[in-house]
Amino acid sequence: MVKSRDPSPETDPDFTIADALSSTLIREIRRYFCEQHDASERVQTNRVELNDAIEERLGQRQAEALWVGLSANDAAEEVAKGTSYVEYDFLIDIAAALTVLNEQLVAARYREKRHTRPADEVNLVATIPDGVSLPNAEAVSQTAGRVRDLVLGAEETVRLANPYFDSEESILDDLASLPKRGVDTRILTRETSDPDPQLTRSLNKIYRLSADGRDRLEVRDLYERDEQTGFQQLATHAKIVIVDDSYCYVGSANLTRHSLSNNFEFGLLVKGDSVGGVVSVFDNVFEHATSVDLPLLTES
Repeated sequence: MVKSRDPSPETDPDFTIADALSSTLIREIRRYFCEQHDASERVQTNRVELNDAIEERLGQRQAEALWVGLSANDAAEEVAKGTSYVEYDFLIDIAAALTVLNEQLVAARYREKRHTRPADEVNLVATIPDGVSLPNAEAVSQTAGRVRDLVLGAEETVRLANPYFDSEESILDDLASLPKRGVDTRILTRETSDPDPQLTRSLNKIYRLSADGRDRLEVRDLYERDEQTGFQQLATHAKIVIVDDSYCYVGSANLTRHSLSNNFEFGLLVKGDSVGGVVSVFDNVFEHATSVDLPLLTES
């Protein structure tokens, strides 16, 4: 049997009824109590009587959840025992019961809407080495082209996590164009305090080409070494591109020639509600990272 909880203000909201009953069934029971309320403030009832009065049948599990939920909120009181808890008679405080059922109806509708929302749209992208053929090649798009399309289609924001760059890759021009056309651009990378030449040239190129929109460009660095051993303690390793909070690429490819042309790399393009979770993770890590002043001073 479902156990009730003390409905004190310190406990979490109780959704016992919404967890077990559909919004349609809750609405039917609410209608029944509304009709009874015209004649009395309280009514004695049981599962059999309820089933005679409503269109959708109240099963044992649902009846148990209903009685527990109402009792836990002081809207129902046992007055006669039956062969099992679900067959007891209950004295219902109709006004209190309607308040509980209204709250549970909102919760049930929310749960149903969440469970029936459209599935995310997911597409496969990959970099396939020369000489490798795929039997279903049409189902897998090239990483470089799809990621560039993603970036070029941005209208409001681009979030990019990428450890390594090649300064000659065309996508750097795409990234540099974003701030100039009003797109907020956030880049999370690594080791900018002691960068390799490619990283320096790449970030400086983006900075130089985005001259008319630098207030919309922000670069941060996530990289730390252990003070005692000198070994890497944490770093940006994720490869993510998020566009307008609606689309994202998550995969293995860096924005380098090898990753976009030669290596075997694999990833997913996602459109849908799940992108919100990616945005949340990125923003929290980005907030933790160290702000980078551009241009980087050393370039060879």
